[in-house]
Amino acid sequence: MEILHGIFSIILGVVGFSSLWSILELVKQRKRVEKGWFPKGPGHHKKQKNNKDAVK
Repeated sequence: MEILHGIFSIILGVVGFSSLWSILELVKQRKRVEKGWFPKGPGHHKKQKNNKDAVK
């Protein structure tokens, strides 16, 4: 039973770490796109201010 708890703990740790890492990378990717280092992906439209009909 103790071995199962250890394995479960390791699996949860790996899943938690990879989830946090993914969130961090998404934030960093957004900043790189804002700086112009990389283009936005297809399907992303520029947000236009003061235009209610703009596609977001």
